[in-house]
Amino acid sequence: MRKAMLATTVLALSGAMAVGTAALLPEMLGASTCFPLPQQHNLSLATSRNGLAPQRTSGKSGLPPAEGAIAASTTTAAQEWAERMFTGSLSKDFGAVPFGTQLLHRFEITNIHAVPVEITGFRLGCGCVTATPGKRILRPGERTTIDVAFDTREFTGPNTQTIRVSFGPNPRTSCVIKVSAVSQTDLVFKPDRVNFGEVPHGQVSVRSTDIEYHGPSDWKIKEVIVAKDSPFAATVTEMFRRPGRIGYRLDVALTAGASSGRIRDFIYLKTNQTGVPPVPVLVTANVQAPQGLSGSR
Repeated sequence: MRKAMLATTVLALSGAMAVGTAALLPEMLGASTCFPLPQQHNLSLATSRNGLAPQRTSGKSGLPPAEGAIAASTTTAAQEWAERMFTGSLSKDFGAVPFGTQLLHRFEITNIHAVPVEITGFRLGCGCVTATPGKRILRPGERTTIDVAFDTREFTGPNTQTIRVSFGPNPRTSCVIKVSAVSQTDLVFKPDRVNFGEVPHGQVSVRSTDIEYHGPSDWKIKEVIVAKDSPFAATVTEMFRRPGRIGYRLDVALTAGASSGRIRDFIYLKTNQTGVPPVPVLVTANVQAPQGLSGSR
């Protein structure tokens, strides 16, 4: 009987001590102590450096979803920052042109931002296209051009090329400009451009190119289009008309009033083909400075 009572008393005292110890445990360990949450090892803790809430990681990317969204948003804003500097369209469609035609388009760009901008490079997709900046570093408000040359000797049929233009230093970003053309083998220029070469200042010079069209016998060149401020005058003469083959000669005169320096411009030939834009003809020259000015410095 005494043994049974003693055992009951011991059990009661043991229970009380366990309850007391459990109650005192937080005080023994400190009030800030907390225990690991279930599956804590599945949480991404690196995001805490950026002040973001922990996100579960999938193992496919080193960036948590929230951080990736921020990066994408920044990239889009930076691209728009670059695109806004271009005046007009970011693309140029030359339409259908004779095979071998040398095409050129000047994309105008103005630094509309409050910081200097540098054109740091170009990424080209084909040897048929080149890009050259008028100047590389633009102060706020300065303007320049990016000259894109497109060589149709490198392809036949339709072709579209993109040029990625990179800017820096802050922000480092880029945007895409585009040129396209259809190189026609049924229309050929010989030579492929009107090139005056070196011309003394004030001298009138004339160069020609022969045009051959292979197709329907009713094809015609109706008009030569020359810009009002251009230093050129041009005429076109039909040389022959045979079944399936038509020939013209284009004569271009460089006027005496041409300013000194390099000239790279176009005149256009309007044909009787409905819906077809005028055909561009590249004209180049290097007008030498007057002798009195060249030796004055």
